[in-house]
Amino acid sequence: MPRIPILFACLILLAGCTTSVDTGVGTDAGTTATETAAMNESSPFSSDYQINSMRGCGPMCEQVNITVEVMYTGDKDEIRFPKISMSVYVVDEKSDIWFFEREDEQKRIWSDSESVDNIAAGETVAFNRSFEIGVNDGIKIIYNGNCIVHGDVAVDYSGESWNKTKKFQVERKRCEN
Repeated sequence: MPRIPILFACLILLAGCTTSVDTGVGTDAGTTATETAAMNESSPFSSDYQINSMRGCGPMCEQVNITVEVMYTGDKDEIRFPKISMSVYVVDEKSDIWFFEREDEQKRIWSDSESVDNIAAGETVAFNRSFEIGVNDGIKIIYNGNCIVHGDVAVDYSGESWNKTKKFQVERKRCEN
């Protein structure tokens, strides 16, 4: 990769491309988050994924604070030993070249998981996490993700799995410079 695009990406990151993510909750910029869930009509879980804050942690990094809440809404008394996974990634949309079909690729920025003893019916389990976005991740967000970041929550339990994805649009005026 030539030096000019890398320098440009670093300047955008320093200018704050990743400093404002509109989650639609607790912000004054309006709603630009969208959600998709892989679930059937009787989904046993609901979740919420929020980016609480982003602030500089140095000249070329941003610290991101998130909250993930998972609520068990199923018909059993409890779910025992579920594993809850959280991730943040961008989707690098590949275009076909000549006669080769290319698959879109997820480029992970951060992930974490935690096992819980059990979740009772109607109970909500909340996780607060912090992670850093550096220059390399900023380049992924700008060039590969087209300034769209995905937050994913997955629950693995009793041989089954459930997940929900929420898209966050990074402030456009910062990324289009």
